[in-house]
Amino acid sequence: MGRPALAPAAIDAFRDRLCDAALRRFAEDGYRGVTLRGLARELGVSHAMAYRYFVDKDAIFVECRRRCLARFTAYQRARLDGITDPAAAIRAGARSYVDFAIDEPHAFRVMFDLEQPAPASQRALRDAQRGAFDVLGAVVRRAVTAGVLRGEPAELTQMFWASIHGVASLHVGGQLGRRRTAHAVADAIATTMLAGLAPGPREAR
Repeated sequence: MGRPALAPAAIDAFRDRLCDAALRRFAEDGYRGVTLRGLARELGVSHAMAYRYFVDKDAIFVECRRRCLARFTAYQRARLDGITDPAAAIRAGARSYVDFAIDEPHAFRVMFDLEQPAPASQRALRDAQRGAFDVLGAVVRRAVTAGVLRGEPAELTQMFWASIHGVASLHVGGQLGRRRTAHAVADAIATTMLAGLAPGPREAR
């Protein structure tokens, strides 16, 4: 006789627990230190039972990354919601990116840790990454359209993202000192971008 089918609510609840445990273990031991057997032991279930919910460790981290990216996207959108001034939105985007890394360092590490499998074959994960990137992209496009910045929006977004991500990563890695230092650097990046890429007198007409 086969095993009884799991109710959708039970599946979702256990997947939540498993992902939460994986995030905690990742923060302490890194990607290589997390095993499906260890997670099952922490949750008080059999190793075989864990396989009913995820094929392997890589599948768990794909889901963890997707969830963290969704949280990050929602966090950014909430911080930017209602800001109509394009320059203010650039500054807020820089701050909120750094703030997420400060408020949720474990999620930030899971989103960007390079030891994890590449997302090339994971459509849901690729979509989540694109959604997170598009938040900053929309802010930059609006600034270009409004004449606050000059340049090609996709290139400016890449530059902005790389700069702010570097600040956030350095802070999470303990390289920037106190919280206000990360904010100060993020503010300086936004200010420099707005001043250095502002349209010239002829372009602003």
